[in-house]
Amino acid sequence: MSQEKQPEGNLREEFRNLGQNIKNVLNGVWESQERRKLQKDVQDGLNELGKAVNELIDDIQSSEAGKKVVKGVDEFGEKLRSGEVEEKAREGILSALHKINAELEKAISKFTSDEE
Repeated sequence: MSQEKQPEGNLREEFRNLGQNIKNVLNGVWESQERRKLQKDVQDGLNELGKAVNELIDDIQSSEAGKKVVKGVDEFGEKLRSGEVEEKAREGILSALHKINAELEKAISKFTSDEE
């Protein structure tokens, strides 16, 4: 069997066409009437949510429980300013990264030993 040599530019050209087609599809979707309606519905819904949350906040702030919440938020803000929250977050992130790296090292070790 003889293999016909494909022109070198075909692969590159097909990827370029694929990229252009994806761009055109996304452009069409973005400009569609359905997307605009969805965006308006989401914006209207978020505005209504904002109004409801503001009403809830007003109700909470005037109640005794709300005053306790405000005090708790103020205390949390102080912890943020003091660096306590940052330190705990840093410890948590470092711990997670350490575990991820340990698992990746195990996987690398397994793959390299399998190749040998």
